[in-house]
Amino acid sequence: TRRRPLRVLELFSGIGSGTVVLKRLKLPIHTIVHVEHDPVAIEVCKSNHQNDGIIHEYIETFEEIYGANDEADATIVLALVDKYGPFDLVLSGAPCQNYSGLNATRDQNSENAQYLKKVGRLIQKLDDVQLGTNNVKEKVLFLSENVVFSEHKEVDECYTDQAQGGLTP
Repeated sequence: TRRRPLRVLELFSGIGSGTVVLKRLKLPIHTIVHVEHDPVAIEVCKSNHQNDGIIHEYIETFEEIYGANDEADATIVLALVDKYGPFDLVLSGAPCQNYSGLNATRDQNSENAQYLKKVGRLIQKLDDVQLGTNNVKEKVLFLSENVVFSEHKEVDECYTDQAQGGLTP
């Protein structure tokens, strides 16, 4: 039984549609950290969620919370958790055009395609950092939109642990 309001990390948040859903479900929310690079989307998100009693923080790039390498930087992730967490839920709308059956090229090696894999690695690192600290006893829940992981073995491997213990698409 959850006793405290959620702390949410919303990756590639756009205008904050995931936040709208959580609020419509009347889930108690303490903090939402929105990660979005588009300045127009950020302004719309701020407008959509002003004066709602929730702490909203805005981070402009995924790399600010992940690091610049293929693997999530534990020091950066720990700093994120120390400042805003521990996180209960990660929402993600990671760019997935390169995995779509509608994309004729399906170039899964492009820079944009790497974000989907990095989200999985970030969630694994969040679990590593959070479990056993701050009285965290459960893995972070994860909800993604519009991706069928099982068709892509390399991506699927990043999410296997979360599928066994949390929300999946």
